[in-house]
Amino acid sequence: MSTNEVTIPMRLLSMAVDHFVMSFLLLVIMFPVMIFGITLPYSIYVGIPVFALYFCKDSFGGKSIAKRIFKLQVVNYKTGLPAIPFQCMIRNLFCIFWFVEVIIILFNPGRRIGDFIAFTKVVPEVNKKPEKIHVSGIIFTYIFTCAVLYGVYFLFLDNLFSKYYGLL
Repeated sequence: MSTNEVTIPMRLLSMAVDHFVMSFLLLVIMFPVMIFGITLPYSIYVGIPVFALYFCKDSFGGKSIAKRIFKLQVVNYKTGLPAIPFQCMIRNLFCIFWFVEVIIILFNPGRRIGDFIAFTKVVPEVNKKPEKIHVSGIIFTYIFTCAVLYGVYFLFLDNLFSKYYGLL
């Protein structure tokens, strides 16, 4: 396997590991909510900030847990520099179309739909030394992600759930 290119098996395995790790983390964090029987709409107040972590998983130097394991990195498509946290969040929003993203990876292992939208690509790790973490960018991106998810919920889903579950 060449270290200068990202292979299809590497990307698929990286995506699967990231999905498993983030889902497990979300489950662990949400477990107390489930145990104490907190239901809609109250679980939304805890669930959205937890779910926002999934979209921000690559924000630490363009590397999620799986990307660190497989020595991959999300970079800006034009500059080749590590992607900023906001770009990482934008690309990860498209994880909701996970099945389509997997199909795209079969044809282009370096870029999936989210990468085309966020102007990023996944490459072999470009920086072997510890990268500078942009804490303010990560915090801003996380807060922005939470705001978007709350907005989507309250604008579109709250009314639907209220009717379906009989909530007020």
